[in-house]
Amino acid sequence: MRLTRFFRKGFIFFTSVFLVLAIILTVNRTGRDKEVERELQKLRDAGYPTNAAELDAWYKIDSSVENPASEILNAISLMSKSPVKSTNLLVLGRAELPEFDQPISNDQMTALRQFLTTNEETLKELKRILNTRPESVRYPVDLSLGFNTLLPHLSQLKSAAQLFKMDSIYQLETKNNQEAIDSVVQSLTLARTLEKEPILISQLVRIAMQSIASSTAELVLNRGSGLTVEQLEQMKQAFTEGVDSDAVSRSLVGECAMGLDFFVNSPDPKEWNSVVGNNGSNPMVTGAAMSLYRASGFLQNDTLFYMRHMSQFAAGTEQSHQERFKTAQEAEAEVGRMRSEFSSKLMLISKMLLPALGKAVGKDLGVIATMEATRTALAVEQYRLKHNDQVPANLEDLVPDFLKSIPEDPFSGSPVKYRKRERGFVIYSVGADLKDNQGLSRTEAQKLKTGLPGNDREYDVGFSIKW
Repeated sequence: MRLTRFFRKGFIFFTSVFLVLAIILTVNRTGRDKEVERELQKLRDAGYPTNAAELDAWYKIDSSVENPASEILNAISLMSKSPVKSTNLLVLGRAELPEFDQPISNDQMTALRQFLTTNEETLKELKRILNTRPESVRYPVDLSLGFNTLLPHLSQLKSAAQLFKMDSIYQLETKNNQEAIDSVVQSLTLARTLEKEPILISQLVRIAMQSIASSTAELVLNRGSGLTVEQLEQMKQAFTEGVDSDAVSRSLVGECAMGLDFFVNSPDPKEWNSVVGNNGSNPMVTGAAMSLYRASGFLQNDTLFYMRHMSQFAAGTEQSHQERFKTAQEAEAEVGRMRSEFSSKLMLISKMLLPALGKAVGKDLGVIATMEATRTALAVEQYRLKHNDQVPANLEDLVPDFLKSIPEDPFSGSPVKYRKRERGFVIYSVGADLKDNQGLSRTEAQKLKTGLPGNDREYDVGFSIKW
């Protein structure tokens, strides 16, 4: 009898505790649900998408002009699909570009000529399309699929940018300066077709394509001869138009919408496993864990944390370049602190989606710095042609005849730097560490053993000319 009474009291006690905890969790979850909905409504009121379907509708282009996306992809589809294994092929093959003052070998030129001949139709079609300077391009992507959106066009576009670089090198070596310059300009035009695509990986590919175009322009100026002021102006104008400070901002809007779609609209357990890195988990177990995660209110806390930090990143993109970089660093540092705290163990989705965003902002500012250095170097070369091979004493000498104003270093907020060398000059930004390394490039830093691969703290971001 006593034992029965003991078990009865124990059952009543634990049942009461369970009910109290259930009520507390329900009240907490309900409150968090309402808070999440309020934050979502703020985004809607501001005109931003809050899920994948809304993002797909939000991504609009001007329907009054022709969209050449299919034509561009059809042209690229004509590229040779055979693997590139040639030890003599530059850019897409295994051969490395020689130094500016070293010749390209006959074998390398033969490999280039053969590859370009094989892909002649692709180049011809791309040049025809891009010469029209398309203003409104949307590639066939269905963003309503959220994280399952397929983006096969990105690798195709990057391959086309590399093809333009190969064409530019070949045309330059065969003394066809105008054709070499046209390929640089068309490569930049192709990169700009991704500007409005509101996905972060798309903007990272655009950044890579613009970097390819800038490195090609550096080859043209260093290996070419007989360039005219007009040809330099053509490239300078293309690099000026290529700077878009809003592209990454749009992509953060897209990343936020896709993330919120994952948070708010319960995903398929397989998709959940894919995002959180548990591909080997049983979907039934994952489904049960997802339900518990939501019922406990932890998912709502994770959602609010994600929205708050995405807002920080997005707000930074509306600031000046240097303020944007500082905001991105601060936001990423907070995410880093969060990852080391015990409470972060429950931020399953935020931990997966947030950390890379600050680095993306840094990459964007890096390509802006490269583009600004490139167009400034082109202006210096124009000055040199107009002044009997004499370079300007300072960048102020370029205004207003060759530049409307001196471009800004996006990292420091000061004008880009100009350093004359014994045989040439360099235009540069101090880069992410804000340290002036006298225009030392990454390659030069590695040769001098003052920098390591992937280390942004030992070299600057710039464009150099060597005579």
